[in-house]
Amino acid sequence: MAFENVVILYKSKYGSSKKYASWIKDELKCDMFEKDKVFLKDLKKYDSIIYVGGVYSNSVNGFDSLVKKFDELINKEIILVAVGFSLGNENEINKIKDFNLKDALKNNVTLFYLRGGFDFEKLKFFDKTAMKLLRNRLVNKSRALTEEERFLLSCYEKSHDWTNKKSLDKILDYINKKTIKTKIKVKC
Repeated sequence: MAFENVVILYKSKYGSSKKYASWIKDELKCDMFEKDKVFLKDLKKYDSIIYVGGVYSNSVNGFDSLVKKFDELINKEIILVAVGFSLGNENEINKIKDFNLKDALKNNVTLFYLRGGFDFEKLKFFDKTAMKLLRNRLVNKSRALTEEERFLLSCYEKSHDWTNKKSLDKILDYINKKTIKTKIKVKC
């Protein structure tokens, strides 16, 4: 059964966010748009918005422009799916939450974190430069590195793809619980 009242928006720089958005779309059988190719008036007909975007310095790519329109979307169920390459520990997720969900958003947006991928060689110039600076800062740290920092340094050596369709289960379970009153179930 299609979820006509749900829409997926995504902004993907290197492909992981688009992959997750497509998998969610396949499960929910709902509409999906690239974030930069949809207008606010188009979103008003939906009850729920699932936004999928990559994490860069704790910011979810493109989510800030949706936040600017939040007053017009406040009656919508909004699910934010942050896709990153960090381990996704509680500390990292809290940083993403604090950076992206301020004020009214904290109570009106549900955040999920999924692991994406990382290929240093395929990064665009700005991202590659930022990552080189981060690597240099970590290598030259005087104190012991955290687990997350050690993991980050290991990612420079080879490409990684941590996308996993099974990781969508927690999002689909959440949607099932929200839609139980309408007796619509999502396959998990």
